[in-house]
Amino acid sequence: MRYILIFVVFLSGCTIHKSKNIHTTKQDGVDKKTVKQTKKTTKKPQATLKKHVEPEMTATQKKLLELYQNRIISHADYIKGSNKIKEDIKSKNENITLDVAHTLHKSAIKLKKIEKKQPRLKLSKDEVSWQNYDRGPWYTSSSLVGVAGAYSGSSERDRFYSVGFTFSGEYYERKGFLFGYTNSTIEFKDGVDSTDQNEFLLGIHNNFNLDGLKGTFDIRLNGHFISNNDSSGNSDKVKVLAPAVSYLPYKKSYYLDLGYAYSLYQNDLNVNQIAPAFGFAFNDSADWLQLRGYFIYPSNSARAEDKDSTSAIQGKWTHWFKGSNSKQPDIFSLSGMLGERIYAVDLDSLAVYNLADVQKGSVGIDLTWKTGNDMTLLLHAGHNLYEKVSISENYSSTAIALSLSKEW
Repeated sequence: MRYILIFVVFLSGCTIHKSKNIHTTKQDGVDKKTVKQTKKTTKKPQATLKKHVEPEMTATQKKLLELYQNRIISHADYIKGSNKIKEDIKSKNENITLDVAHTLHKSAIKLKKIEKKQPRLKLSKDEVSWQNYDRGPWYTSSSLVGVAGAYSGSSERDRFYSVGFTFSGEYYERKGFLFGYTNSTIEFKDGVDSTDQNEFLLGIHNNFNLDGLKGTFDIRLNGHFISNNDSSGNSDKVKVLAPAVSYLPYKKSYYLDLGYAYSLYQNDLNVNQIAPAFGFAFNDSADWLQLRGYFIYPSNSARAEDKDSTSAIQGKWTHWFKGSNSKQPDIFSLSGMLGERIYAVDLDSLAVYNLADVQKGSVGIDLTWKTGNDMTLLLHAGHNLYEKVSISENYSSTAIALSLSKEW
């Protein structure tokens, strides 16, 4: 069953986080008397030194870890201080000032001392991330989603609703997994029994880097299984395998993605789908635009509204608002689709359209609030156009979705 479940799941797999500016303040110089006092203090017995409280990471030190994790500065530059580092940081990251770069390269020496006193701060080239400093190697997130909507112009369908959840885990932002479940219902007109559907989602991904390329590759593999009470069996027991590979440079200025999906249906039908994507940042990284193409090839046109193939383009513009104002959303997104899709597997919303109606277009709006305590609230409104060729009927659907996410 095609079901409209348009919402942002990860913000994994293929979602981009906007960088935040870190403001630092210069400290006054230390006079000679203070230096002498410090030297005397360091001569205390070793037993006394062990009682000192381990220093906490400052915002400057966290920023330096972020630059290192994103490969803007090298591991060698990270653990040593030199006059060249501040120039390298400034030239490779134009969003920070020379004063901030100077403070960052001075903090590299302090971080080396913290590493010796604080063994849990690992400087592994693949595993260091300031975002995981307080979380440990694993962190998880979960989402609860509810959808409600109605059809217009359809002689068969009346309304629909669903509820679902996802649970994901990340290991040092290098590899992870995703599990999801959705239960949905479509109510029909003229006393026809409603259709109840269960959908299961399981996904894994892994990041890696190649020498000479200043970016990260991500390999993903998602699997879907759908079961329902469709008496014909045409939309029941659907199996989908959807691999994808993407590339994101360290500066997160653009994004490349090549996705594929193979769908296996009962009653002599399988569907191949190729879905490449390209995204880029603009307006000083406050905006992001992504375009994805869908090229779909059903094996049996008699089961696909006489379509041997369909093609469509889907676009999404995302804007991050500056400042913090609880009355306005933190993120605004506007999406749309032009062309035709049938038996599509949406690689961004992770929705499977398993009914033999042709999707002719769509538009959607997302508003996202970060409510504190690592909570995120997303409100989505969407409108879709369809054609049922077998009875020459055009109809539409309107849906509202609410998603609440929590990072642990």
